[in-house]
Amino acid sequence: MAFKPNRHLLNANFEGYKLSNEKLPTICKDFAGRVDTVKPSDDQQRSYQHVKALTMRNQLSVDPWESRSVYWRTEDGYLMRGTLQTSQSVTVNPVYSFIDRDGPDNRVNASLVFLSEYLCLFSDGRGNLQLLNTGQRTDRSLCTAEWKAMETLYLEGLEKKSYTVLDSRLNEDGFSLGLLTMELLPPEHTTSVTNHKTKPSVAVYSWYVVHLTKSIGAALNQSSSCAEKSIVAKTDLLCSLRSATLAEYWALSEQALMLITDSNMEPKDKEVAEMPPPVTESRPKPVEDVAAGEQVQEEEEEGEGEEESEAHHGFGYHKDSYEWTQSSTDVTIKVQLPADVTKQDVSCSIGMEDVVVGLVDGTTFARGTLCAPVDPDASSWTLQGHILEVTLEKKEQDLTWTSLFDDGRGYPHKPHSTELQDVLQKKLDALKPEKNEEISGGPGSPAEAASPLVQYTLEECDAVEDDIALFVFGQDGSMTQRYGLGGHQLLFAAPAVASDAPFFCLRHDIDALIWQPEPTLFESWNHVGTFNALGYVQASKRDRKFSTCAPNLSFAVMSDCNRHIFVYKQPSEGIKGNVAQQYVHTLATNSDRVNIFGLQASSDGVVFVLCERELLCILLE
Repeated sequence: MAFKPNRHLLNANFEGYKLSNEKLPTICKDFAGRVDTVKPSDDQQRSYQHVKALTMRNQLSVDPWESRSVYWRTEDGYLMRGTLQTSQSVTVNPVYSFIDRDGPDNRVNASLVFLSEYLCLFSDGRGNLQLLNTGQRTDRSLCTAEWKAMETLYLEGLEKKSYTVLDSRLNEDGFSLGLLTMELLPPEHTTSVTNHKTKPSVAVYSWYVVHLTKSIGAALNQSSSCAEKSIVAKTDLLCSLRSATLAEYWALSEQALMLITDSNMEPKDKEVAEMPPPVTESRPKPVEDVAAGEQVQEEEEEGEGEEESEAHHGFGYHKDSYEWTQSSTDVTIKVQLPADVTKQDVSCSIGMEDVVVGLVDGTTFARGTLCAPVDPDASSWTLQGHILEVTLEKKEQDLTWTSLFDDGRGYPHKPHSTELQDVLQKKLDALKPEKNEEISGGPGSPAEAASPLVQYTLEECDAVEDDIALFVFGQDGSMTQRYGLGGHQLLFAAPAVASDAPFFCLRHDIDALIWQPEPTLFESWNHVGTFNALGYVQASKRDRKFSTCAPNLSFAVMSDCNRHIFVYKQPSEGIKGNVAQQYVHTLATNSDRVNIFGLQASSDGVVFVLCERELLCILLE
C-alpha cells in the first residue's frame, strides 16, 4: 500500500505563514519537586540512540479522553496532573505516589499509557508496572481524586529489567489487554541485527497480551474485600523484535502492531549469520568465441562496483534495469537494452494503472502498479539505439509522483526534469517574505527576530534516511507488511483522540502530510490532514526538540531546547486558504534558563509546556 495523498487536502496555491506580533496569553503554574528525568551515567559510554532515548523523550503525557489534562512524574515519586480549568486557572496536584522499589540500576524514564476514561498503566522505569483505577477523569471537579492500584503486572522476559510501556489497548472482549514495551539494551550487550551490516541492536520491542480472570468492568466495581485477589490469569508474549534505532512511531490494536523504525528490524531470537554476497542475474548474451566470452566477463566485473553504488536499500529495491524522470505532464522510463536487441524483441504494455516493460522472451525490466493513473492512448515507447524510452502521459497534470510504482519501488534517484524543478522552486519562492516586510518576535536576540525564519535553499536537514521502514505484524508475530520510507521523511508522531491510532507526519515535497492507520489490521494508511509548507519550514529549526499537532489538526507546534515555541495554524479560510498564521512565543518563566521536558497540544487551542519546576499553558483561543 503506497502513500497516495488526497488531492483535496493539498493546496498548490499556498503562499506561506504570516508572522503575528500578537502576544499569546500564558498561564504559569509552579509545582513541588522537579521533573523526573534519567541522565546517562558518566561511567558508561553511550551511543547516540541511547542518549536520545533518555534525554529526548517527551515527559508530558496527554489524556486522550480529557484533552485539557496532562501528566508527568516528579523526582520524589509523585505522578502529577495539570488541568486547565478556565482561561485563567490551572490546577496542579499529585494523583498517585509510587515508591521506588528494588530494580536494575540502569533505569529508564517512567511511562504512562491510558486504556480508557477509568484505567491506565504506569511504569516507573525500573521494571515495575501497575494497572491503576483513575476514576472518572473527564469530570474536572474530581481532578484531585487519588488513583488506586488494581494490579501489579509481571511480563515474561522482562523480570528485573528496565523497560518503557509505549502503548496499550483494551481488547473488545473486555477480558484482556495488549501492551507494547521497549527495552533499551545496555551498550555492552548490543548484538548485530543484520546479515551484511554491523549496526548494533539498541532496543527490543515486545508485544504482550494480558488475560484477566474477570472483565474490566467487573474489576473496576469489585469491593475492597476482593481487591487483594489477582485479576490476571496469564500473560502471553506474542512477538519480540530488535532494532538498531529507536522507533519513531508505534500503534497497537487487538490484531496488529505497527512500527516505524530501522529497516533491518528482525525477530529478537533470530540467529545472525554471515551471508554470501547477493548473486546478480543478467540476461545471457551469445558468446561466439573465447575472446567474446572474456569480454563479457570483463564487462560484468566492471559493472559489479557500479551496481553496488547505485543500489537503493529500501523495501523491494534491487538493481533495477531502468531509471525514470518526470515533468508536470508526463513520466519517462529509460531502459538500457543489450546490444543484440531489436525493436521486434521489445514487449511494452501500458495500462491506465500499470505498466510492463520487457522483451518478448519473458525478460522484464519494470513491472507494477503505477503511483498514479496515466492515459494509455497518449502514452508511447520508442527505441533509440540501445535505449528503450517509455513516455507515460499523466492523467492528473501537475501531480508530483513520489515513486514510480505504488509500492514505493522506483524512488527517483535521478534528477527530475528542469520543468518540474522550476515548479518546485516557485513553491519555495512563495515562502520568502517580501523585502520590505518586517518580521518581529523571532527567537533569540532582536537581530535574529528580524531575520527570515526559513532558509531559501535546501540543506542537509532536508535529506531523507534510506534505512527506515514501516512494519506491520500480526498476532502470530509474522510480518504482514513492510514498506520502505526512503522517499518520505518522518517529521513527527502525535496522539489522536480516545482509542484511535496516533497520527504520523511525513514530508511530501514542501508540505507536511498527516497520516493515520486504518483500525484493526493497519492494512492501509489514510491521508487525513495537511500542514502546508511545514515540511520545508521545519528544516530551518536546527535546535528543534519536540514537535506535535492538535488531535483535530487545527495547528502544529514545535519547541527548541530552551524557551521558544513555534505555532503554525491552519488557514482561517480552510484547507484552500493561501495564508496561515504563525506565532513565535518566548516562554516567560521564573527561571533564567528554561529546559523544556515535554510538549503537548489540545484541540481546545492550548499548548502545554513542561519545564523543570513549572507547567505552562499557552492559549491560542
